[in-house]
Amino acid sequence: AMRALGTSPARKLVTPRIIALVVTLPLLTVAADLFGLIGGGVIARQIYGLDTNVYISSVRTGTDINDLLTGVIKPIFFGLIIALISCHKGLTTKGGTVGVGVSTTQAVVASSINVIVMDFFLSKLLQSALGGTLF
Repeated sequence: AMRALGTSPARKLVTPRIIALVVTLPLLTVAADLFGLIGGGVIARQIYGLDTNVYISSVRTGTDINDLLTGVIKPIFFGLIIALISCHKGLTTKGGTVGVGVSTTQAVVASSINVIVMDFFLSKLLQSALGGTLF
């Protein structure tokens, strides 16, 4: 319908979604990391009786700047993969409401597999670029 009206679906639908995922997925990752650290601190304090300063210092010694960089760089690529695959499946959907369900399932499966594969290659690439060990 958009093509019939002379509007580009890529410009109006795809580009905003790609930009949104590439920007928000790293932000969501940082937020999840922070909440995970806070939750770990609460559990360490409440259940195990660990002093908060000990927990914070162990997080600081156990975390490297390379860990933080890879934690922000990877979601950028993951967002790009998810957005491209999902937009492609969405724009090529046929078959009405049944086709939407099939396309959604295919997009989730393809995105999941591609994110896992990309994670492997990004880990190897970032390991060689930033130095250090992978395991």
